[in-house]
Amino acid sequence: MTSVTTVTLHLSGQDTIVGLADGDGYRWAEAALTVAGFPQDDDGLHRLSLDDPGKARACLSSLQQAASDLHVKVVTNPHRFLGDIASGVASHLPGTWEATIERFPQKSDQDGLTSWLWNTGPLLTTMTDYRVPCAAILRDGAGTELLLTQRPWDGQYLAGALLPSPDHLNVTAPAPRCVTARTVSGLAAKIAARLLPEYEHAVLLSRLEEAQEDLCWVGNLEPGTGADSDLDAALDRFLMHAPSVIDFLRRPKGPPLSLGQAALLDRVEAGLDAATAGEGTHAMAVWLDDGADLIEMARMAATPPTTGSHTNISAAAVPPTPPPATGVVRRR
Repeated sequence: MTSVTTVTLHLSGQDTIVGLADGDGYRWAEAALTVAGFPQDDDGLHRLSLDDPGKARACLSSLQQAASDLHVKVVTNPHRFLGDIASGVASHLPGTWEATIERFPQKSDQDGLTSWLWNTGPLLTTMTDYRVPCAAILRDGAGTELLLTQRPWDGQYLAGALLPSPDHLNVTAPAPRCVTARTVSGLAAKIAARLLPEYEHAVLLSRLEEAQEDLCWVGNLEPGTGADSDLDAALDRFLMHAPSVIDFLRRPKGPPLSLGQAALLDRVEAGLDAATAGEGTHAMAVWLDDGADLIEMARMAATPPTTGSHTNISAAAVPPTPPPATGVVRRR
């Protein structure tokens, strides 16, 4: 089914209009924006400043003419540009986050991102069954990536987690649930109260599961078997996961450590320091001697995250039944 080629205009912060090209002939829509004089920024977005009202009116008039000549439809969107929403959410989250916009001029472009979603709920449904011209990715610089988009049928904002890089973690824990809200502050609050704690919990459980599997594999090796490269790879995974596990166990709001538990963490940290100094034999010994106890200690402490408003947030996150998708067949 051929989609209508459009230029969608969004109001954006700092008195600008953002023009997004969409449809099978999106290149003609891009051409209309260029011919009309919509400047293109470093991110590839066409932004028109409203500082000079006369110039802005002339540019919009030129856009209508160019679009007509190129058989492109120009529409306005009543919602603020998603990039503004994402930047606002990022500024409300704990720590330092940056927001970037991903444009999807065609349905196939957004489909490429669905395989990275760590959830099969409303966010996946929206990205799979509906046209979403753009989405935002929020990054904390430490590997956590969230996807933010807008539901086309009611304008609510959705946020969910993207899968961690498979180079760093094989995820096995249940996925963190996505959250929805109508406002920047509401969405940021739900991300901080539920999505991020669930994400961190799922990552921790996946780290522990991978470390446990490696130790079980080593424990079942017959003497003289097992390639050195495989052992080194398993040790490297432990050394990659252990700092995060130790940080979790030493967190300020965690339960107090016994003398034995503190000594265990000290030994593992000494092993990490030895690995950094190139003393692989010492690190291997610490892994084999203390790795199982570290994993068990973390499992005991890894209770599911809860918040005071958990019940209310969960109820609010259940979306209304969406209208039937038009022209898009859900993939099985």
